[in-house]
Amino acid sequence: AFDVVRSAYAIEHCLNPIDVIQEHLRVSKKKVKIYTDNSDWIGVIAYRILNTGSIFHDEHYFKWSKEYFTNILRRLELKGKVTDFNSSPALLIKILSLLGRLPRIGTIFYRDLYIEITKKD
Repeated sequence: AFDVVRSAYAIEHCLNPIDVIQEHLRVSKKKVKIYTDNSDWIGVIAYRILNTGSIFHDEHYFKWSKEYFTNILRRLELKGKVTDFNSSPALLIKILSLLGRLPRIGTIFYRDLYIEITKKD
């Protein structure tokens, strides 16, 4: 067992993400930390408009959003939080993230999601 289990940009490649989350919890003593792409990111829309590609590849089985992952935590009765953030070093992405504080639409300015699940005692 491990105190903390960390998974970075892998869950979107899994056919059974619920099984993955449950396995992470099984081997974790305290927390599970998951990083993944935000499917609500404005860049995805721009890629589609410009027809230049996408951060979502053929090998991505799931597209995650803050709302979707929050619902999964709730349905699995897990204690956790879902936060949006930007891991990109690109200046434009960093500037866009300043707009992330806007109510209701702020999440589209973040490229990534961070999920932290705390094990129940």
